[in-house]
Amino acid sequence: MPERDLLLAGALLAAVLLVTGAEQENNVNATACDRDRSRTARSVIQHYVLPQAEELGIHMPPGCLLTPSKDLYHKQEEAKQRHQRGQWGCGFCGKVFRGEPYLDHHLDTRHQDQIAPESTVCLADYCEVLHCDYFARALQGQVQPADNPLPCREPVIAERRAVCEEIGLGCFPQSDKKEGMMLHEYFVDHLCGAHTCDTPQQHQLLMSIAKSRKRPRWGYRILAFFLALLALLFYAGLWLYYQFNVGGPTKQDIRRLRPSRANQLWSMIGIRKKKVF
Repeated sequence: MPERDLLLAGALLAAVLLVTGAEQENNVNATACDRDRSRTARSVIQHYVLPQAEELGIHMPPGCLLTPSKDLYHKQEEAKQRHQRGQWGCGFCGKVFRGEPYLDHHLDTRHQDQIAPESTVCLADYCEVLHCDYFARALQGQVQPADNPLPCREPVIAERRAVCEEIGLGCFPQSDKKEGMMLHEYFVDHLCGAHTCDTPQQHQLLMSIAKSRKRPRWGYRILAFFLALLALLFYAGLWLYYQFNVGGPTKQDIRRLRPSRANQLWSMIGIRKKKVF
């Protein structure tokens, strides 16, 4: 075999081994990564970090660990389809399951190949850094500290705070722009600063983040209320029209009924007959 063909065959073999190794690495990461904890961390990022960045017009750098494209399960989560009655569908093959845990198992066993090569971050590994347990309660309307907090160990807290600050510098670097500085301070001073053994200070910082969550404005709620009221009045009018003009009882029909039944029908349509003495 000519030397050029040997070199070409070697290059192809190396490329195949490289791709196979990357796929195997992603499969190992997906197997070891806690999907439930990743879901909680993802929810914290979606509710308390990304909205602040979007409001200030800040785009996170591609290397930021919190960007959706870095999430190990990002592609699979995007393929999930939520149906009625608690059912979930798989966007890859179309199968429908009776609950999200069953769909998660299906994705783990059947679609491990649907993990992008650049998606290498297991968000579950950063759940403690992102205060997942506190914000999981906050999303359910509970912003009080845990009833039985774990003993605080300063070396562990300091390590988490250092990791958090490193993420903050990588995702929200200090900038000359006012918006960049605001976002950096929001993440580092509040989220990372909450890694402290001072429980009252920790609760105050985390509660300020929980209360900063963007909620629908009252104007939209009022508009939705009036639209629902108009729809109710429309269908009520349609029902009355059908009752009195199409299929409802006439006065002659009511007179032929027994007195007690007739009185009930008269009262239903809002007319009371005067008693004759």
